[in-house]
Amino acid sequence: MAKKITKPTNMVDSGTFTWDNFSSRCINGEYVLVVGSEAVLDKNQNTEANGDSKRLLFDYVMEGLQNRGIMLGSVNDFTQLSYTINNVRHLIWETMSEMEFEVEEVEPSLRKLLSTKYFRMVLTTSFDPYIEVAMREVWGDELRVMDLYDDTGRFAGFDLPIAEQSGGEFNDIRPTLYYVFGRANADNKDKNYVVTENDSMQVVAKWLGSEAPKNLLSYLREKRILALGCKFDDWLFRFFWYLLKQDLALLKEGEVAISFDEKEDAKLINYLKRENIKSFGDARIFMCNALENIELVQGQLNNNRHKGGVFISYCNEDYAVAVNIFSRLTKEGYNVWLDKEQLHPGHEYDDKISNAIAECKVFMPILSTRVKNDLEEDLHRYYRDVEWKLAQDRYLEDKNLDSRSFFIVPVAVGLYDVRGEIHQKTPECIMRSTAYIVGKEEFWHLKEMLNDFLK
Repeated sequence: MAKKITKPTNMVDSGTFTWDNFSSRCINGEYVLVVGSEAVLDKNQNTEANGDSKRLLFDYVMEGLQNRGIMLGSVNDFTQLSYTINNVRHLIWETMSEMEFEVEEVEPSLRKLLSTKYFRMVLTTSFDPYIEVAMREVWGDELRVMDLYDDTGRFAGFDLPIAEQSGGEFNDIRPTLYYVFGRANADNKDKNYVVTENDSMQVVAKWLGSEAPKNLLSYLREKRILALGCKFDDWLFRFFWYLLKQDLALLKEGEVAISFDEKEDAKLINYLKRENIKSFGDARIFMCNALENIELVQGQLNNNRHKGGVFISYCNEDYAVAVNIFSRLTKEGYNVWLDKEQLHPGHEYDDKISNAIAECKVFMPILSTRVKNDLEEDLHRYYRDVEWKLAQDRYLEDKNLDSRSFFIVPVAVGLYDVRGEIHQKTPECIMRSTAYIVGKEEFWHLKEMLNDFLK
Protein backbone atom coordinates (compact mmCIF):
# COMPACT_ATOMS: atom_id res chain seq x y z
CA MET A 1 0.00 0.00 0.00
CA ALA A 2 1.39 3.41 -0.97
CA LYS A 3 2.52 5.64 1.83
CA LYS A 4 -0.01 8.34 2.62
CA ILE A 5 1.40 11.84 2.32
CA THR A 6 0.19 14.55 4.64
CA LYS A 7 -0.82 17.59 2.65
CA PRO A 8 0.42 20.95 3.98
CA THR A 9 -2.11 22.91 5.98
CA ASN A 10 -0.66 26.32 5.06
CA MET A 11 -1.68 26.32 1.40
CA VAL A 12 -2.53 29.81 0.18
CA ASP A 13 -4.03 28.89 -3.19
CA SER A 14 -4.76 25.69 -5.08
CA GLY A 15 -3.49 26.59 -8.57
CA THR A 16 -2.15 23.76 -10.72
CA PHE A 17 0.57 22.62 -8.30
CA THR A 18 0.76 18.89 -7.52
CA TRP A 19 3.25 17.20 -5.23
CA ASP A 20 3.95 14.40 -7.70
CA ASN A 21 4.90 16.82 -10.48
CA PHE A 22 6.90 18.98 -8.11
CA SER A 23 8.85 16.01 -6.71
CA SER A 24 9.57 14.55 -10.14
CA ARG A 25 10.79 17.91 -11.39
CA CYS A 26 13.09 18.30 -8.39
CA ILE A 27 14.59 14.87 -9.06
CA ASN A 28 15.08 15.82 -12.72
CA GLY A 29 16.98 18.96 -11.72
CA GLU A 30 14.36 21.35 -13.10
CA TYR A 31 14.29 23.72 -10.11
CA VAL A 32 16.65 26.49 -9.05
CA LEU A 33 16.43 27.09 -5.31
CA VAL A 34 16.22 30.73 -4.15
CA VAL A 35 16.59 31.17 -0.39
CA GLY A 36 15.77 34.31 1.56
CA SER A 37 16.95 35.03 5.09
CA GLU A 38 13.54 34.18 6.59
CA ALA A 39 13.90 30.47 5.79
CA VAL A 40 17.53 29.94 6.80
CA LEU A 41 17.80 29.32 10.53
CA ASP A 42 16.35 26.78 12.93
CA LYS A 43 13.54 28.57 14.77
CA ASN A 44 14.02 26.34 17.80
CA GLN A 45 17.53 27.74 18.24
CA ASN A 46 16.85 31.28 17.04
CA THR A 47 13.60 32.11 18.77
CA GLU A 48 14.18 35.87 19.06
CA ALA A 49 15.08 36.23 15.39
CA ASN A 50 12.31 33.76 14.43
CA GLY A 51 14.76 31.85 12.23
CA ASP A 52 15.61 34.90 10.10
CA SER A 53 19.39 35.16 9.56
CA LYS A 54 19.25 38.85 8.60
CA ARG A 55 17.19 39.64 11.69
CA LEU A 56 19.71 37.73 13.82
CA LEU A 57 22.55 39.81 12.41
CA PHE A 58 20.56 43.02 12.94
CA ASP A 59 20.03 42.08 16.61
CA TYR A 60 23.79 41.50 17.03
CA VAL A 61 24.57 44.87 15.43
CA MET A 62 22.12 46.64 17.74
CA GLU A 63 23.55 44.82 20.75
CA GLY A 64 27.02 45.98 19.76
CA LEU A 65 25.84 49.59 19.53
CA GLN A 66 24.16 49.35 22.93
CA ASN A 67 27.38 48.00 24.44
CA ARG A 68 29.03 51.20 23.23
CA GLY A 69 26.35 53.27 24.89
CA ILE A 70 24.53 54.12 21.65
CA MET A 71 20.77 53.82 22.24
CA LEU A 72 18.60 54.23 19.13
CA GLY A 73 15.10 53.60 20.40
CA SER A 74 12.60 51.98 18.03
CA VAL A 75 14.89 51.20 15.08
CA ASN A 76 13.59 47.94 13.57
CA ASP A 77 15.70 47.18 10.51
CA PHE A 78 18.86 48.10 8.62
CA THR A 79 17.06 50.67 6.45
CA GLN A 80 15.92 52.60 9.52
CA LEU A 81 19.36 52.18 11.09
CA SER A 82 21.02 53.68 7.99
CA TYR A 83 19.13 56.95 8.57
CA THR A 84 20.96 57.50 11.85
CA ILE A 85 24.23 55.59 11.32
CA ASN A 86 26.44 56.39 8.33
CA ASN A 87 28.62 53.29 8.41
CA VAL A 88 25.99 50.53 8.52
CA ARG A 89 27.94 48.27 6.13
CA HIS A 90 31.07 48.58 8.23
CA LEU A 91 29.07 47.71 11.36
CA ILE A 92 27.68 44.63 9.63
CA TRP A 93 31.09 43.55 8.36
CA GLU A 94 32.64 44.14 11.79
CA THR A 95 29.87 42.21 13.57
CA MET A 96 30.07 39.28 11.16
CA SER A 97 33.83 39.02 11.61
CA GLU A 98 33.21 38.25 15.28
CA MET A 99 30.47 35.67 14.68
CA GLU A 100 30.72 31.92 14.17
CA PHE A 101 28.41 30.53 11.53
CA GLU A 102 27.69 26.91 12.45
CA VAL A 103 25.86 24.53 10.12
CA GLU A 104 23.89 23.21 13.11
CA GLU A 105 22.12 26.58 13.27
CA VAL A 106 20.64 26.12 9.80
CA GLU A 107 17.01 24.97 9.49
CA PRO A 108 17.14 21.11 9.54
CA SER A 109 14.60 20.68 6.73
CA LEU A 110 16.61 23.06 4.53
CA ARG A 111 19.79 21.07 5.19
CA LYS A 112 17.98 17.86 4.26
CA LEU A 113 16.56 19.45 1.12
CA LEU A 114 20.05 20.54 0.06
CA SER A 115 21.45 17.09 0.91
CA THR A 116 19.26 15.49 -1.78
CA LYS A 117 21.64 17.14 -4.28
CA TYR A 118 18.71 17.91 -6.54
CA PHE A 119 19.40 21.66 -6.29
CA ARG A 120 22.79 22.28 -7.85
CA MET A 121 22.12 25.98 -8.43
CA VAL A 122 21.11 27.91 -5.32
CA LEU A 123 20.62 31.66 -5.15
CA THR A 124 20.66 33.46 -1.82
CA THR A 125 19.20 36.91 -1.35
CA SER A 126 20.94 37.35 1.99
CA PHE A 127 24.54 38.47 2.45
CA ASP A 128 25.40 36.17 5.37
CA PRO A 129 27.21 32.83 4.84
CA TYR A 130 24.71 30.41 6.43
CA ILE A 131 23.54 28.91 3.12
CA GLU A 132 27.16 28.66 2.01
CA VAL A 133 28.02 26.73 5.17
CA ALA A 134 25.08 24.37 4.60
CA MET A 135 25.95 23.79 0.94
CA ARG A 136 29.61 23.22 1.80
CA GLU A 137 28.46 20.44 4.12
CA VAL A 138 26.83 18.73 1.12
CA TRP A 139 29.26 19.42 -1.72
CA GLY A 140 32.61 20.08 -0.03
CA ASP A 141 35.28 21.56 -2.30
CA GLU A 142 33.15 20.91 -5.38
CA LEU A 143 30.93 23.87 -4.42
CA ARG A 144 31.47 27.02 -6.47
CA VAL A 145 30.62 30.29 -4.71
CA MET A 146 29.80 33.30 -6.88
CA ASP A 147 29.08 36.88 -5.88
CA LEU A 148 27.22 39.59 -7.72
CA TYR A 149 30.31 41.76 -7.23
CA ASP A 150 33.88 40.82 -8.05
CA ASP A 151 36.76 41.54 -5.67
CA THR A 152 37.09 45.11 -7.05
CA GLY A 153 33.48 45.90 -6.21
CA ARG A 154 32.40 45.86 -9.87
CA PHE A 155 28.81 44.79 -10.43
CA ALA A 156 28.30 41.46 -12.21
CA GLY A 157 31.88 40.44 -11.59
CA PHE A 158 30.99 36.79 -12.01
CA ASP A 159 28.89 34.97 -14.57
CA LEU A 160 28.40 31.31 -15.44
CA PRO A 161 30.93 29.92 -17.93
CA ILE A 162 29.40 29.87 -21.39
CA ALA A 163 29.69 26.06 -21.48
CA GLU A 164 27.24 25.85 -18.58
CA GLN A 165 24.81 28.41 -19.92
CA SER A 166 22.26 25.91 -21.20
CA GLY A 167 22.57 23.54 -18.23
CA GLY A 168 19.87 21.07 -17.29
CA GLU A 169 21.28 17.85 -18.71
CA PHE A 170 21.48 15.34 -15.85
CA ASN A 171 22.20 18.08 -13.29
CA ASP A 172 25.30 18.91 -15.29
CA ILE A 173 25.99 22.36 -13.89
CA ARG A 174 28.66 22.49 -11.22
CA PRO A 175 27.16 22.90 -7.70
CA THR A 176 26.90 26.66 -7.34
CA LEU A 177 25.82 29.19 -4.73
CA TYR A 178 25.18 32.68 -6.10
CA TYR A 179 24.87 35.75 -3.86
CA VAL A 180 22.19 37.67 -5.76
CA PHE A 181 22.53 40.86 -3.70
CA GLY A 182 26.21 40.64 -2.74
CA ARG A 183 28.25 38.82 -0.12
CA ALA A 184 29.46 40.37 3.12
CA ASN A 185 32.83 38.77 3.71
CA ALA A 186 36.47 39.74 4.13
CA ASP A 187 37.13 39.61 0.36
CA ASN A 188 34.44 42.23 -0.26
CA LYS A 189 36.72 45.08 0.76
CA ASP A 190 34.41 47.77 -0.59
CA LYS A 191 31.50 46.20 1.30
CA ASN A 192 29.23 46.08 -1.73
CA TYR A 193 26.08 44.24 -0.76
CA VAL A 194 22.41 45.11 -0.36
CA VAL A 195 21.45 46.40 3.07
CA THR A 196 18.76 49.05 2.64
CA GLU A 197 15.70 49.48 0.41
CA ASN A 198 17.63 52.05 -1.65
CA ASP A 199 20.37 49.46 -2.19
CA SER A 200 17.70 47.04 -3.39
CA MET A 201 16.34 49.49 -5.97
CA GLN A 202 19.83 50.29 -7.29
CA VAL A 203 20.82 46.63 -7.62
CA VAL A 204 17.55 45.56 -9.25
CA ALA A 205 18.07 48.34 -11.81
CA LYS A 206 21.56 46.97 -12.52
CA TRP A 207 20.25 43.39 -12.79
CA LEU A 208 17.85 44.61 -15.45
CA GLY A 209 20.55 46.54 -17.30
CA SER A 210 23.57 45.79 -19.45
CA GLU A 211 25.77 44.77 -16.49
CA ALA A 212 23.65 41.75 -15.56
CA PRO A 213 25.25 38.25 -15.66
CA LYS A 214 23.72 37.20 -18.96
CA ASN A 215 24.74 33.53 -18.89
CA LEU A 216 23.25 33.04 -15.44
CA LEU A 217 19.99 34.69 -16.46
CA SER A 218 19.87 32.58 -19.60
CA TYR A 219 20.25 29.47 -17.43
CA LEU A 220 17.49 30.61 -15.06
CA ARG A 221 15.04 31.16 -17.90
CA GLU A 222 15.17 27.44 -18.68
CA LYS A 223 14.44 26.45 -15.07
CA ARG A 224 11.59 26.60 -12.61
CA ILE A 225 12.04 28.76 -9.52
CA LEU A 226 11.48 27.54 -5.96
CA ALA A 227 11.71 30.64 -3.73
CA LEU A 228 11.93 29.87 -0.01
CA GLY A 229 11.51 33.03 2.01
CA CYS A 230 12.44 36.12 -0.05
CA LYS A 231 9.64 38.01 1.70
CA PHE A 232 10.35 41.39 0.17
CA ASP A 233 7.97 44.30 -0.19
CA ASP A 234 5.36 43.76 -2.89
CA TRP A 235 7.14 45.97 -5.45
CA LEU A 236 10.57 44.44 -4.85
CA PHE A 237 9.32 40.87 -5.06
CA ARG A 238 7.71 41.55 -8.42
CA PHE A 239 10.89 43.13 -9.76
CA PHE A 240 12.99 40.35 -8.31
CA TRP A 241 10.86 37.64 -9.92
CA TYR A 242 10.99 39.52 -13.21
CA LEU A 243 14.78 39.85 -13.15
CA LEU A 244 15.12 36.08 -12.61
CA LYS A 245 13.09 35.32 -15.74
CA GLN A 246 13.45 38.56 -17.74
CA ASP A 247 10.25 37.66 -19.54
CA LEU A 248 7.14 36.73 -17.55
CA ALA A 249 5.94 34.73 -20.54
CA LEU A 250 8.70 32.28 -19.59
CA LEU A 251 7.11 31.47 -16.23
CA LYS A 252 6.48 27.73 -16.07
CA GLU A 253 3.73 25.78 -14.37
CA GLY A 254 5.08 24.64 -11.03
CA GLU A 255 7.02 27.76 -10.04
CA VAL A 256 6.75 28.19 -6.26
CA ALA A 257 6.99 31.15 -3.88
CA ILE A 258 6.87 30.57 -0.15
CA SER A 259 6.51 32.54 3.12
CA PHE A 260 3.54 34.78 2.52
CA ASP A 261 0.68 35.71 4.81
CA GLU A 262 -2.75 35.28 3.25
CA LYS A 263 -4.04 38.60 4.66
CA GLU A 264 -0.89 40.70 4.86
CA ASP A 265 0.29 39.80 1.35
CA ALA A 266 -3.10 39.32 -0.33
CA LYS A 267 -2.35 41.70 -3.20
CA LEU A 268 0.98 40.06 -3.97
CA ILE A 269 -0.49 36.57 -3.67
CA ASN A 270 -3.19 37.45 -6.19
CA TYR A 271 -0.51 38.71 -8.55
CA LEU A 272 1.50 35.50 -8.19
CA LYS A 273 -1.62 33.42 -8.76
CA ARG A 274 -2.38 35.30 -11.98
CA GLU A 275 1.15 34.52 -13.16
CA ASN A 276 0.74 30.80 -12.35
CA ILE A 277 3.19 30.99 -9.44
CA LYS A 278 2.18 28.72 -6.57
CA SER A 279 2.17 30.35 -3.11
CA PHE A 280 2.51 28.82 0.36
CA GLY A 281 2.51 30.51 3.72
CA ASP A 282 5.29 28.74 5.61
CA ALA A 283 8.64 27.69 4.15
CA ARG A 284 9.47 25.20 6.88
CA ILE A 285 6.18 23.32 6.60
CA PHE A 286 6.63 23.29 2.84
CA MET A 287 10.17 21.88 3.05
CA CYS A 288 9.06 19.05 5.37
CA ASN A 289 6.24 18.12 2.98
CA ALA A 290 8.56 18.44 -0.02
CA LEU A 291 11.06 16.04 1.52
CA GLU A 292 8.33 13.52 2.32
CA ASN A 293 6.96 13.61 -1.22
CA ILE A 294 10.38 13.51 -2.89
CA GLU A 295 11.19 10.42 -0.84
CA LEU A 296 7.94 8.81 -2.01
CA VAL A 297 8.69 9.50 -5.69
CA GLN A 298 12.24 8.21 -5.20
CA GLY A 299 10.78 4.97 -3.90
CA GLN A 300 8.43 4.67 -6.85
CA LEU A 301 11.29 5.20 -9.29
CA ASN A 302 13.39 2.68 -7.43
CA ASN A 303 10.67 0.06 -7.85
CA ASN A 304 10.52 0.68 -11.59
CA ARG A 305 13.66 -1.33 -12.40
CA HIS A 306 14.20 -3.64 -15.31
CA LYS A 307 16.80 -6.20 -16.35
CA GLY A 308 18.07 -6.75 -19.86
CA GLY A 309 18.68 -3.14 -20.85
CA VAL A 310 20.91 -0.55 -19.13
CA PHE A 311 22.46 -1.10 -15.71
CA ILE A 312 23.42 2.18 -13.96
CA SER A 313 26.36 1.77 -11.57
CA TYR A 314 27.02 4.61 -9.13
CA CYS A 315 28.51 5.44 -5.76
CA ASN A 316 26.06 6.38 -3.01
CA GLU A 317 27.03 10.05 -3.12
CA ASP A 318 25.94 10.23 -6.77
CA TYR A 319 22.45 8.85 -6.26
CA ALA A 320 20.82 12.14 -7.32
CA VAL A 321 22.67 12.07 -10.63
CA ALA A 322 21.89 8.38 -11.15
CA VAL A 323 18.16 8.92 -10.52
CA ASN A 324 18.17 11.87 -12.90
CA ILE A 325 19.69 9.76 -15.69
CA PHE A 326 17.37 6.85 -14.89
CA SER A 327 14.32 9.10 -15.01
CA ARG A 328 15.23 10.72 -18.32
CA LEU A 329 16.12 7.46 -20.02
CA THR A 330 12.99 5.75 -18.71
CA LYS A 331 10.85 8.57 -20.09
CA GLU A 332 12.48 7.99 -23.46
CA GLY A 333 11.39 4.35 -23.35
CA TYR A 334 14.71 2.71 -22.41
CA ASN A 335 14.81 -0.38 -20.21
CA VAL A 336 16.91 0.74 -17.23
CA TRP A 337 18.01 -0.92 -13.97
CA LEU A 338 18.71 1.30 -10.97
CA ASP A 339 19.11 0.21 -7.38
CA LYS A 340 19.21 2.18 -4.14
CA GLU A 341 20.16 -0.59 -1.72
CA GLN A 342 23.92 -0.18 -1.82
CA LEU A 343 23.91 0.71 1.85
CA HIS A 344 22.67 -2.80 2.72
CA PRO A 345 24.82 -5.30 0.80
CA GLY A 346 24.61 -8.97 1.60
CA HIS A 347 24.46 -12.39 -0.04
CA GLU A 348 20.94 -11.93 -1.42
CA TYR A 349 21.72 -8.40 -2.58
CA ASP A 350 24.99 -9.52 -4.23
CA ASP A 351 23.10 -12.20 -6.16
CA LYS A 352 20.57 -9.63 -7.34
CA ILE A 353 23.29 -7.27 -8.59
CA SER A 354 25.23 -10.12 -10.19
CA ASN A 355 22.16 -11.33 -12.07
CA ALA A 356 21.25 -7.83 -13.21
CA ILE A 357 24.74 -7.18 -14.62
CA ALA A 358 24.81 -10.63 -16.24
CA GLU A 359 21.55 -9.89 -18.04
CA CYS A 360 22.09 -6.26 -19.07
CA LYS A 361 23.33 -5.22 -22.51
CA VAL A 362 24.79 -1.87 -21.42
CA PHE A 363 26.74 -1.23 -18.23
CA MET A 364 26.70 2.51 -17.42
CA PRO A 365 29.14 3.57 -14.66
CA ILE A 366 28.72 7.14 -13.36
CA LEU A 367 32.17 8.77 -13.18
CA SER A 368 32.08 11.75 -10.85
CA THR A 369 34.28 13.88 -8.63
CA ARG A 370 33.56 11.44 -5.80
CA VAL A 371 34.69 8.53 -7.99
CA LYS A 372 37.81 10.49 -8.94
CA ASN A 373 38.63 10.89 -5.23
CA ASP A 374 37.99 7.18 -4.59
CA LEU A 375 40.39 6.25 -7.40
CA GLU A 376 43.06 8.64 -6.17
CA GLU A 377 42.86 7.23 -2.64
CA ASP A 378 42.29 3.66 -3.87
CA LEU A 379 39.25 3.30 -1.62
CA HIS A 380 37.44 -0.02 -1.70
CA ARG A 381 33.82 0.76 -2.49
CA TYR A 382 30.98 -1.59 -3.43
CA TYR A 383 30.56 -0.13 -6.89
CA ARG A 384 34.28 -0.71 -7.59
CA ASP A 385 34.88 -4.02 -5.88
CA VAL A 386 31.66 -5.71 -6.99
CA GLU A 387 29.89 -3.94 -9.85
CA TRP A 388 32.95 -2.82 -11.83
CA LYS A 389 34.59 -6.22 -11.31
CA LEU A 390 31.51 -8.08 -12.57
CA ALA A 391 31.39 -5.79 -15.60
CA GLN A 392 35.10 -6.33 -16.27
CA ASP A 393 34.71 -10.13 -16.06
CA ARG A 394 31.82 -10.08 -18.48
CA TYR A 395 33.69 -7.69 -20.79
CA LEU A 396 36.66 -10.10 -20.95
CA GLU A 397 34.35 -13.06 -21.54
CA ASP A 398 32.64 -11.16 -24.34
CA LYS A 399 36.04 -10.24 -25.78
CA ASN A 400 37.31 -13.84 -25.69
CA LEU A 401 34.20 -15.08 -27.45
CA ASP A 402 34.62 -12.31 -30.03
CA SER A 403 30.96 -11.46 -29.53
CA ARG A 404 29.21 -8.12 -29.14
CA SER A 405 26.55 -8.75 -26.55
CA PHE A 406 27.84 -6.45 -23.79
CA PHE A 407 28.76 -2.77 -23.97
CA ILE A 408 30.12 -0.14 -21.59
CA VAL A 409 28.90 3.46 -21.72
CA PRO A 410 30.58 5.54 -18.98
CA VAL A 411 28.90 8.85 -18.08
CA ALA A 412 31.32 11.51 -16.81
CA VAL A 413 29.90 14.29 -14.62
CA GLY A 414 31.28 17.07 -12.47
CA LEU A 415 35.05 17.47 -12.42
CA TYR A 416 35.83 13.96 -13.68
CA ASP A 417 38.28 13.98 -16.62
CA VAL A 418 38.25 10.86 -18.83
CA ARG A 419 41.55 12.05 -20.34
CA GLY A 420 43.20 12.50 -16.98
CA GLU A 421 45.81 10.19 -15.51
CA ILE A 422 43.46 9.00 -12.78
CA HIS A 423 41.14 7.49 -15.39
CA GLN A 424 43.83 4.89 -16.09
CA LYS A 425 42.98 3.35 -12.71
CA THR A 426 39.55 2.25 -13.93
CA PRO A 427 39.13 -1.32 -15.25
CA GLU A 428 39.96 -1.94 -18.89
CA CYS A 429 36.28 -2.19 -19.80
CA ILE A 430 35.69 1.41 -18.64
CA MET A 431 39.03 2.89 -19.65
CA ARG A 432 38.71 1.68 -23.26
CA SER A 433 35.08 2.68 -23.71
CA THR A 434 33.90 5.97 -25.17
CA ALA A 435 32.35 8.10 -22.43
CA TYR A 436 29.41 10.44 -22.62
CA ILE A 437 30.55 13.79 -21.17
CA VAL A 438 27.75 15.61 -19.40
CA GLY A 439 27.80 19.32 -20.14
CA LYS A 440 29.82 18.95 -23.34
CA GLU A 441 27.48 16.71 -25.32
CA GLU A 442 23.77 16.90 -26.00
CA PHE A 443 21.39 14.27 -24.64
CA TRP A 444 20.74 12.86 -28.11
CA HIS A 445 24.41 11.79 -28.29
CA LEU A 446 23.82 9.45 -25.37
CA LYS A 447 20.64 8.13 -26.96
CA GLU A 448 22.52 7.47 -30.22
CA MET A 449 25.15 5.46 -28.35
CA LEU A 450 22.51 3.40 -26.58
CA ASN A 451 20.50 2.85 -29.74
CA ASP A 452 23.58 1.38 -31.46
CA PHE A 453 24.09 -1.07 -28.59
CA LEU A 454 20.46 -1.97 -27.90
CA LYS A 455 19.47 -3.00 -31.41
